[in-house]
Amino acid sequence: MRPTLASLSRAAALGTVLLAAGAAPAVEDYELAPISYWDKTPADALAQLKGDLESGAFEHDPADEKSFLRNLLKTCGVPESSQVLVFSKTSFQNSLISPRSPRALYFNDDLYIGWVPGGDAEVIAMDPELGAVFYHLKRHKGERPTELLRSQQCMDCHQGSRVGSAPGPLVRSVYPDSRGFPILSAGSFVTAHDSPLSERWGGWYVTGTHGSMRHMGNALAEQIPQGADIDIEAGANCADLTSHFDTAKYLQPTSDIVALMVMEHQIGAHNLFNQGSYAVRSAIFRRKALDKELGEPDSDGMSDLTKRIIDRHAEKIVRHLLFAGEFRLTDKVESSSPAFLEAFAAQGPRDPEGRSLRDFQLITRLFEYRCSYMIYSKSFDAIPAPLKDAVFHKLHAVLAGQDQSDDFAQISMKERRYILEILAATKPGLFRAPLR
Repeated sequence: MRPTLASLSRAAALGTVLLAAGAAPAVEDYELAPISYWDKTPADALAQLKGDLESGAFEHDPADEKSFLRNLLKTCGVPESSQVLVFSKTSFQNSLISPRSPRALYFNDDLYIGWVPGGDAEVIAMDPELGAVFYHLKRHKGERPTELLRSQQCMDCHQGSRVGSAPGPLVRSVYPDSRGFPILSAGSFVTAHDSPLSERWGGWYVTGTHGSMRHMGNALAEQIPQGADIDIEAGANCADLTSHFDTAKYLQPTSDIVALMVMEHQIGAHNLFNQGSYAVRSAIFRRKALDKELGEPDSDGMSDLTKRIIDRHAEKIVRHLLFAGEFRLTDKVESSSPAFLEAFAAQGPRDPEGRSLRDFQLITRLFEYRCSYMIYSKSFDAIPAPLKDAVFHKLHAVLAGQDQSDDFAQISMKERRYILEILAATKPGLFRAPLR
């Protein structure tokens, strides 16, 4: 069948729209409308601090880097007890990082702050429109104020296939040599809550106990013809890091195993929220542009393709929120930082029975109730309404027992009921959207 004039016109119009909104050489989709990643002014928690940092109103002693870091964490509401330590050279400050001088990372629900002695602070802040925004806090001695710069260097690692279609944080596990350089021939792992412990934390320090389970942390690797060899026994169940480096240079002497597990789960949630938001906003934008180009009635961007994109990303988000595929612990995990457990759990919220999605279990899994606390985050609340409605619908279907698929078979009906009760009490209006 020969194409009609109308179909040819429609195809030409579609091509025009895609050329206008698609990626040109060396330009990523997220750099273009509607995301306009580099053109829009961020409104994240750190951006709101920019004026104080650069005006000098942010009180600190620039010559005392630990004092600066401690004040930065306090101002941003990031607990010192969240500290985890990475010694692999996987940062733009590689010259300062080694097994004898690890980089410290701290986090809350919206921020990740990195620091290495003698260096500058690196921050990933979650912005409601832009998703993950990368900053470099450049400290100056003397009277020059601290500079807050958006970093493009971070894009070398924090975009592309490892983090999906949107810039985002990630946790990498590598085979580190004696200087901290990854042995590239051995490969690496991007780790998340579904990763086996045997693939986690290569190039990281890990404190806390985990019984007979083994991970790659606290150990150096040697290159061999087949890749790399690493002694996982040497780094197991570590309580004290003083034999590895001078812990007095850091705010905490630990790199807590539970904090690492929480951070991995949280990063996965942030990336899925960001990817879904980018994809749905872009699909709606392009459909509206096509409607206008063709002179058709405004569809509000909700084409069949847009709906499929929404459904696909809602499915990914719900699977993550409900810990589908989570690695099953075979031994009890014990934190090396009771202060982290206390600070994390204290954030709540709690239902009238005293239950919270931040309650730890740490015997067979990370949390007592397998629905992510990230459902309370600003990043979740900022995802587009059509995507959020789809997430609510799918989430309710699982928790109400309508969805009995294998992805969620590990969650008993009793636990599903508890989660529903917790959400009903702590996330008002969650299931207010009509269920399809």
